[in-house]
Amino acid sequence: MAADEKNELIEKILKAQLGEYVSWTPPDAVPVLSPKYQAEMLALRVKVGSFLSKQRLILNDQDGDDLQVGYDADGRALTDELKSHWDEVRISAPVTRNETVIVAAGLGKPSFIADYDYWLRMEWIELKEAVWLAVGLDPRQDWSEKLTYVSPKRPGHRTELAHVQGVLDQLSRFLSTVDARTKKFRGPELLGWILATGFPAHPGFVEMLRLKSGRSDHKASPVKEVIQSRSISTKEDPRAVKAVARIITAIAIEEYGYIPDAKRSPIPVEIVSIMDRLGLQGSAETVLKYLKIGASELPPGWNGSDN
Repeated sequence: MAADEKNELIEKILKAQLGEYVSWTPPDAVPVLSPKYQAEMLALRVKVGSFLSKQRLILNDQDGDDLQVGYDADGRALTDELKSHWDEVRISAPVTRNETVIVAAGLGKPSFIADYDYWLRMEWIELKEAVWLAVGLDPRQDWSEKLTYVSPKRPGHRTELAHVQGVLDQLSRFLSTVDARTKKFRGPELLGWILATGFPAHPGFVEMLRLKSGRSDHKASPVKEVIQSRSISTKEDPRAVKAVARIITAIAIEEYGYIPDAKRSPIPVEIVSIMDRLGLQGSAETVLKYLKIGASELPPGWNGSDN
């Protein structure tokens, strides 16, 4: 059995035995709901990633022909022994097949996560759409109903709903100063307000508004200085930038488990969440820039596993 065929079967087995979440790729940023929710989801992502890595290693250690005998083409177990095995594995899993929608959103269910490329193509953004986009959820889902779902594990999502209501109140107040009649935003005016007030919008939404405004730094905005303060200026002393980057990267690696070579990392978002709690402004994009600069300063041959 070829290696690629074996890997494909392993993914089908995991998906069939554990659920759809196996195939989801969480975006870098967690939906911006309550701080507690964001912290829970970041921690859960780490647990899920570790759990799935362990299961993949266990399956990969098995002979490909044995896997073909024990499972059908869709990954379903064919023997009672294997069925019992996966029953036990599911009990130890950090999430279940039927998690609440808000947990599924935190883990990156594609239809739940805001598709900012899609919404970028819209000429106008209605208030009710902006509310969900601002927190990182796709407006095409009926979130008002989904967030009232009650499960034995998590009795409703009152905190998250309260946060969304707060977002709605703030956007409504701002909209009344822009265009109360249409209840729509074009983009530039909303970007300027977010940057000027430090409103904790989802980074994907902010980036979408930047692109919608037709410029990366929104130079026509009266909050130009705010934007400039959030990026690494090319006029800064390179030595100072590298010194700060080395400090940030060292702390991120030692205290938060940052892996410089990882394709995706939740650490920049986690650092920004800490900043938010302290009343400091920043973006995951800026943190990641510094982490990359700091990582480039690591000595040749450095390997985190050696420490």
